[in-house]
Formats: sequence, structure tokens, C-alpha cells
Amino acid sequence: MDPKNLSHKLVRVEYPGIVKNVDKMFETLGGITVMSEVFSTPNRRLPLQFSPNNIFCKPAYGDQRSGTGILVKVKVRRRRNQEAAPPTVSIVAMVDTFYEFGCLSDFQYLPIHKENAPNEEARCIYDAVVPKGILESSWVTEGENTPYFLIPQTFSRFDTPLQKLFKRELLPESEDNNLIGKTRIRRHKHATYLTFSLNVTIPDKPHPASFDYLNSNFISTEDYNSVKDLLDKRPIATRMYIAYETKIPLTKLKYILPTLSYYFTTGPWRVMWCRFGYDPRKDFESRYYQQFDYRLRTQVGCKDLVDLKRTNKIHAPSTKPVKQSVTDREIAKKQEIIYSPYFEAGSLPQSRQCIYQYCDIRVPKIQEMLDKIPTPASGATCNEKSGWLPLGFDDLCRDIMSGIIKDYVSKYGFSSSEQADDVDSAHSGDSDDNFEDDGEDMEQQIDDSSDVE
Repeated sequence: MDPKNLSHKLVRVEYPGIVKNVDKMFETLGGITVMSEVFSTPNRRLPLQFSPNNIFCKPAYGDQRSGTGILVKVKVRRRRNQEAAPPTVSIVAMVDTFYEFGCLSDFQYLPIHKENAPNEEARCIYDAVVPKGILESSWVTEGENTPYFLIPQTFSRFDTPLQKLFKRELLPESEDNNLIGKTRIRRHKHATYLTFSLNVTIPDKPHPASFDYLNSNFISTEDYNSVKDLLDKRPIATRMYIAYETKIPLTKLKYILPTLSYYFTTGPWRVMWCRFGYDPRKDFESRYYQQFDYRLRTQVGCKDLVDLKRTNKIHAPSTKPVKQSVTDREIAKKQEIIYSPYFEAGSLPQSRQCIYQYCDIRVPKIQEMLDKIPTPASGATCNEKSGWLPLGFDDLCRDIMSGIIKDYVSKYGFSSSEQADDVDSAHSGDSDDNFEDDGEDMEQQIDDSSDVE
């Protein structure tokens, strides 16, 4: 045995099939390039496509695991009319990484079409629905009879079978038709959530059970009174503003706020906490507390100046958690970062998407515009989209803030003012439906995030 071979390391892939052609096997695994990228990246799954040339083929994934093994080469020499010589054994390499395909494959929906005629056979329409090369307009106009083939990106959320027994007798009568239900138990904090409407009744007192959660989490009287005094002075505020001014951790505020205020999920005061009994629809002064959604679109180097508040990446479905290099304490510390709720000239927003209140935008021109808005006539009602502000007021404020940010970035962030012109604000227009919070899972968002504040 040659001990030098122990330094050679190989990767073992347990291929889920009978290999008759090695080249085709490598093709289903993405080729040598894809396999090398997977092998060199920790905790990455190995995809296997049964039809590599079909873009609709859903891959099966092999999971990586560590182990100890060796690849052994055995030679047995035989001669005619003689006894076999003793076999020679040599070690080829060590094997410490294994890829096993133990999960289920996603549903395969192939581009096959069958007409309604009784004797019509199914035919493949792949070439008809997948364009090739440079297309001309005739591909659309002459292909009007091509059948539709629109499938979702994924069919199943998990690739491992779930061992769960569903018992109908344990379900309420109103949920007899819902055997699966939700994937987790909803955590109630007994907060009051309102969808903005001119007809909804404003609550004047909290849910009685919210005080039980307040007392069970050992909230001090000093912290409770600090939040109460702040809401007495300012009837509408974001949770980030309250945390910034009172220096109370967010983990405590989620128990204090439901006892003192209600929460708007939509409308001009979206993601705001309003003091019980206060109706902003009847107070013209509440225009100062309306929410202003500002989003910074960065294209050339500005990402080094302004951080993302959230980072969403798409990964292959996994059956086990990915190992993180940071500790739980570091994660908790990162989640407790309190951003400043104010915007001032000569500085950048602390994240690329910020929700301000108009009174916290410390720009004299914008505050002057707010003061000059004429008092509405008697009998005028609050608008469900723009509140007490005129239409287009938010766009005008965005232009002013974008000009301030461009001047700052041009002076400190870039080498030339021409590059700074590429920095602009991205907003959703007159409608903020795409960014309204989901009422059914609002408590989860309040617990685990900062509501894009």
C-alpha cells in the first residue's frame, strides 16, 4: 500500500439509476463545471435533471454528507492450469464527501399536448413553446394555434415526505374541509389591527388578554410609562420611532404597544401604531404623521453607502438547516439594530427602503409645504389613499429628497456628478397595494421583523 495515496481525496456520488453511458450521466448532473462548483461550495445540493435539454424538467437534489471511506484497487492474476496468485491491494484515494439522492423528485410536467379528438395521439409541443435562435414577429402571429403551456416554477414546497396524521375529530366544525390547515400555530399577542376604511370604528381600549402577556413578560413600569407618555404627546408613531426615542428593545415593545395603541395595516397611516381613541380621519393635524415610503434605487456603487435591510436569496429546496458562521448572540444583536426615524439634509437613509413620517423629514422646504396645505372645507373627508394630503404630494417630496441625496452622493460617494445622476428613488406610484402587510400573518411580521420601518 502506498501511503501517499491517502492524501488524494475523491467525492462519491450515489447516482440513482443504472449507468450505461458515463457521458450522459455527467450531462444529467450538469457537467463537470456544475459538479465542480457544487463540490467546492459547502452545503450546496447537487442537482440531477432527467432530461437536461428540457427546460421544464424539475431537478432532483442530492444532499451532501461527510463520512470516511477509501477507494481500493484489487488485482487478481490468474494463469491457465495454475493456481491463482495472491491478490494485490492498493489504496487509490480517500473519500470524505458523499452525495446521496434520498429525497423525492418534484413533479415532472412535460410539454405534451393531446387534442380532444378520440383517435388523436399525444404529441410533444416542446419546439412550439420554446423559441430557438433569433425570433421574428411571425413566430407570434403564425403560432396562434399553439396550445398554452404555463406551469409554476415549483409544485411542492418540500422534497421529503411529512409524517403527519390528520384527525378530523380534532378540528372545529368550521374547519371540517380544511384537513391540513396552517403549517405553524399562530402566536397571539392580542393586538388590534385595522384595515383602513372611512367606515371602520376606531377602538378605544385594548384587548383584555394583552395585559396578561404584558405581565407575564416582566415589563417594568418605567418602560410602560415611557411609551405611554410618548403616545400621549404624539398619537401616531412607528415602532422604530418609539424604540429610538425611548431606548426600549423591540422585544419588549411588542408586548407594550398592543396595550396602548392599535395598528393600521393599510392606508395613509400604514405600519403605524395609533393611540387608542385617537381618530386620524377626523383630525387635519394628523397629516404630519402620515407614512412616507421612500425607496432608494442604487445602480453604481451606492450599495457600499446604503445597506439593504433584508437580503432575500433563492436557494434550492433543502431538508436540513444550513450551518451559519455567526452565533445566535450575533444574530440577536443584528436584529436589535434601531434605525434613526429621521431624514436630514447632508446624510443618507440608513437603508434602501425607509418608511418615514412626514413630521420626521427634517427638510425645511417639505415642512413648509405641509404647513401651507389649506384647511379642508367643512364636511370634507379623509382620502383612503392620500389621507389629508393633496394628490401628488408624495411624488413632489420624493423629488426633493432625491435631489438632496444626489448632491450628497455626488460630493462624497462618487468621483463624478454624472454617476450620481443614476441614483434615484423607486416608488410604487399612487398605489401601495404591493407593500401592504398581510392581515392574517401580521402578528408574525410584528414579532420577527421591523416592518420595513
